[in-house]
Amino acid sequence: MCFYCVYFGIPQRLQFGDQNLLNEVTPVGEVGTAIGMYRTVSFVGATLVVAVLQLTAGGAVG
Repeated sequence: MCFYCVYFGIPQRLQFGDQNLLNEVTPVGEVGTAIGMYRTVSFVGATLVVAVLQLTAGGAVG
């Protein structure tokens, strides 16, 4: 169980690092828009991954 927490927690921490980097390189007036777009693309990507997994794995998922 601890392995899974570490395995899935590390990418989550890297995501916060990406948001911090985005915050640093984006002009102050555009930070909210940039982070919102970043999170939206992240959610769309996660949704597409679930759809592809469902199509490739068939009934084994869900």
